[in-house]
Amino acid sequence: FFFFQAEDGIRDVERSRGLGDVYKRQGLIKLLIGPHAGYTFCLKTAAWAYKNVDPSKYKRVILLGPSHHVPLNCCVLSKCAIYETPLGDIEIDTGIVEELAKVKGFKMMNIHMDEQEHSLEMHLPLIKYIFGSTPIKLVPLMVGNIDFSHEQYYGEILKKYMENNETLFVASSNFCHWCAIFY
Repeated sequence: FFFFQAEDGIRDVERSRGLGDVYKRQGLIKLLIGPHAGYTFCLKTAAWAYKNVDPSKYKRVILLGPSHHVPLNCCVLSKCAIYETPLGDIEIDTGIVEELAKVKGFKMMNIHMDEQEHSLEMHLPLIKYIFGSTPIKLVPLMVGNIDFSHEQYYGEILKKYMENNETLFVASSNFCHWCAIFY
């Protein structure tokens, strides 16, 4: 893992400075925005983002994160069937991934690209912690530097999943990337 080590990640999530202080379930939410900096910097903020998720209400999480290492002008999907976390595995919704892969504008990421991207990775232990043993499938989606017309295009494609009340969208964000080194 790039930004956290497995042992530290488990301890951080279980400590009071993590989800323990804020975990509280309230109603149905459709989208949460959470940071993806190292846990030292953002675990408490991420915990607040996840605090209202009731795992009994969802069967799928669509996780969107920006690309930090590869310049993209599209959205890319994972080829993996499982994502491993220190808290247990998360199954990838390969059916949805295959469905989206057939749509113009979606591409498949290679395993190196998948392993390098922390914007998706940082949310995985939090998702696993919240859902625990509740069955959940994940659709990881790395989003490139796209313009407004492409945002609308992808929005129309993803709209049917947003309208499904058993799908939770998670948007991974740093809230600021203004340097030239970021894609």
